[in-house]
Amino acid sequence: MAERSYEIYANLCDALDEMKVVEKGQAKEPRYRACLNVLRYVGDTFHLFDELTDVIGTRTSRLRQRKGARQNLATILHTDIRLFPDWHANWKSRRDEAIAYRNMLVHHGRPWYHFEKDDEFVGTPYILDAKHCAYSGSRADLREFLTWGEQRDLFKDPKERSRFISLPEACASSCDKTTTWLNDGYGRINTKLDRVLSAPQKFAIYKAQCWGVVP
Repeated sequence: MAERSYEIYANLCDALDEMKVVEKGQAKEPRYRACLNVLRYVGDTFHLFDELTDVIGTRTSRLRQRKGARQNLATILHTDIRLFPDWHANWKSRRDEAIAYRNMLVHHGRPWYHFEKDDEFVGTPYILDAKHCAYSGSRADLREFLTWGEQRDLFKDPKERSRFISLPEACASSCDKTTTWLNDGYGRINTKLDRVLSAPQKFAIYKAQCWGVVP
């Protein structure tokens, strides 16, 4: 649990360090690497959070353990820890939007950079808003993203310009959405663990198995 939480924290720190470069207008063309780093780092925190969920219990499954040979906390304590039974109602769509750019970068490639006067690298670059990056009909687990040509065609259409935001704005928005989601996610974990570990016997097992603290 501590390892996964530290890596989530480290990735957020890395993203915020790169965000300082972006805010100063020092992200350099042609790749705008500091911007892409922000989008990757914040996206990676969600995958690390998934691993944290597995270390503790499960997201929605009624099984105590979803994967792995190493016992998770729920198995050790002989109890069910379903952290997000309301996943589809209250969590999934927010996560999907916050992680969209990272998934695009990893599975498809970087978004196409657009400029107001169609002069490459002159002025502020614009990219598709995260909620418009993928085909609306594509499966969530097999997301298909718009090609560069399709992105360019949309940007040329004045009626579609509302789908685009500046690259620095995309970075700031991704950071905000990610930190808000993670704060809520850790709040849920704390609430669930408070309930489970309020039983003295469970807490004693937890201390002994996880921290080596034996009465």
